[in-house]
Amino acid sequence: MLFIEHSIDFLKENGKLSFIIDLAFFETAYEHTRKYLLDKTKILSIKYNIKDFEVASGQVILTIQKGRVEDNLVAIINAEDKKEIKVNQKFWNNSSDQYKYRFNTCSKSAEIIENIKAKNCPTLKELYPKKNLRTCVMLLNMEDRFVFEEKKQKEDVSIYPYYQGSKGLKEKYAQLENIKYFHYDKALQDKINDELKAELTARGIKNKKRLGLGETIIYDNPKIYIRQSAKEIIASYDENPSSANNSLYVFSLRNNDKSTVQFLKFLCGLFNSYLITFFAQQRKIIRFSKGKQPQIKVSDLYTIPIPSDVKLQNEISNLVELIYSDGISGNYVEEINNLVYQYFDVNKEEVQIIKESIESF
Repeated sequence: MLFIEHSIDFLKENGKLSFIIDLAFFETAYEHTRKYLLDKTKILSIKYNIKDFEVASGQVILTIQKGRVEDNLVAIINAEDKKEIKVNQKFWNNSSDQYKYRFNTCSKSAEIIENIKAKNCPTLKELYPKKNLRTCVMLLNMEDRFVFEEKKQKEDVSIYPYYQGSKGLKEKYAQLENIKYFHYDKALQDKINDELKAELTARGIKNKKRLGLGETIIYDNPKIYIRQSAKEIIASYDENPSSANNSLYVFSLRNNDKSTVQFLKFLCGLFNSYLITFFAQQRKIIRFSKGKQPQIKVSDLYTIPIPSDVKLQNEISNLVELIYSDGISGNYVEEINNLVYQYFDVNKEEVQIIKESIESF
């Protein structure tokens, strides 16, 4: 967002500007722009939940004043109901959090989040930094060359059920469903990528456009899938060979050891818990603006805290096993929620706050 930086350069000292910017501003890619604003300006207000712009993504209105400040209360305004809270911008000047402009619209919610962070659990990224969480298949606009309603047997081509977003993963712990099959045709992938490279090189364009079929070692082994677009974290465990389009994320440890299966079931239960959805909503892991599609990024999912307590992991894993063997049971789901609440020292009053917050998100 160089236009923001250039605008500030042209602005007189104490001069003010407002920008209408995409919600992408809060993503990792704009870390340096956020830091630049913190270093160079007094952030006067951020207005969100704006419905006046007919575009697919959400927008916020950012108002700033040129001039460095150490201490400044930013007005965070909900455009829908005009409610306003104040956040000190000095709390955003945090390199370890990529200078993200985080805010909670409720002081009690903020307190719960701080208590979760106080447990000092490692993040998923800290535990598994080597692309264990990722998209499966990236077919650009050529899905019809690899995905079919029937299995088309061909030498050296593996075939997998192909799950597609909410149609494949309808709810937490759902049995995944497919109506199409993905054909892992490596020779065809290489042929198309070579053609794309030649075409773009001839036009003087660097070759950034490539198909990616993913890794068969992921498709062949147990895994969990997570919906990429939902107002809550929706995950399900799958031990069968399978694949998915880019509207589902996949987490895999690339093997089927007993300990791996146990951890995956634990992770599925943890991700599906109310507390983790609450955490994801409050920390903007789930990006949502009224009237827009919710979005979840891999990089943000990686920041979810993962308890290392072996007893807790075993208990949740066993309950998830019961869910899949007996069918979804409210009792098992409630037990998982309670175990997560207990671990993070969430009391009854806070449980109610969490439920109401999730419902109103």
